Amino acid sequence: EGEDAASAVSSAQAPGSGHHSFCSVFSFPPLVDMSHVTSTPLGQGPEMIQEHWLRYFCEKEEKEALLAWMAQEGLSRPRAFEERVAHAEKLRKLGNDWYNKDDFRRALHCLMGAVYTLDWMPTEQMGQSEEQRAQVSELMMPVMSNVTMVFLKRGDFANAEKAATCGLRCATKLPAEETVALRAKLHYRRGLARGQDGPSHDFDGARADLVEAAKLEPSNHEIRKCLENCKVLRTEERKKDPIRYQARETAAPKEEKESIEGAAETESEATGPPGLPPLLEKFAEVVGKCLGKSRRAYRNVRQGQLITVMRDAFHYRIAITSCLIALLAILIGYRFAAS
Repeated sequence: EGEDAASAVSSAQAPGSGHHSFCSVFSFPPLVDMSHVTSTPLGQGPEMIQEHWLRYFCEKEEKEALLAWMAQEGLSRPRAFEERVAHAEKLRKLGNDWYNKDDFRRALHCLMGAVYTLDWMPTEQMGQSEEQRAQVSELMMPVMSNVTMVFLKRGDFANAEKAATCGLRCATKLPAEETVALRAKLHYRRGLARGQDGPSHDFDGARADLVEAAKLEPSNHEIRKCLENCKVLRTEERKKDPIRYQARETAAPKEEKESIEGAAETESEATGPPGLPPLLEKFAEVVGKCLGKSRRAYRNVRQGQLITVMRDAFHYRIAITSCLIALLAILIGYRFAAS
């Protein structure tokens, strides 16, 4: 999918740098309020015979320009379902090719063409099988991920956030275990978009996205590093705001700690625990057995089982002695380490 996401922000153009071509306006259309229409039953109004996906990205004039460009390039949308899915995949790959050549305008055109190709009216969707709907969602997710990346490279962070949101909306229609990688990527890229200055600036939202991305990919060091940077910037921003200022930053939220700890656990599982010399391993085994015996003896004392206590008295003394030896060894080791 082109260059790494972390380099997108550094090489992006500044917001408002003159992008007035097609797709320069990217706004969600208001929900159609049909409550005042009493003669039209719900589900049978004009919203059922309109394609909605492209309306999230393009105004009417921009859509007309897109269709004219597709016809000019010989990329007009076919009619049959299987042909449209194959055509959308072709446009997605063309967008990737242009992206790798740093031609983000053409890449965006191709990707919007893929969105248009996968756009069906609700009345048409009602005639599709569950398998066909899942097939559309599976292809729409990587398309939206690429659209997000292109908007990041163009410095259009507000649109990048909205494109990532569309991709995550598609993920809700698919099994969670099948979308882990793409959901992590979409949350990460939306976190990058929300961390930039502009209409979509929201450090709290960026942190939430990065925490979710860290949960989905706990071994991804890039996500964890970005999350730490977000925490620092978020703290600085709060200190600059006199209303929300706190002299001492509160501890990290529970879910953020869990994600970081989970990442550390996964990393330790991958590398494995450090090995011990045979002598120390045997010593640890003996101390562990003695501690277990002392615990059983203590439990018997509390329960009043004197016969058992008398029988375990010898082991109890051994356990106490072993604990003292272990404590002494720890203190000696700490003293040498400190010196």
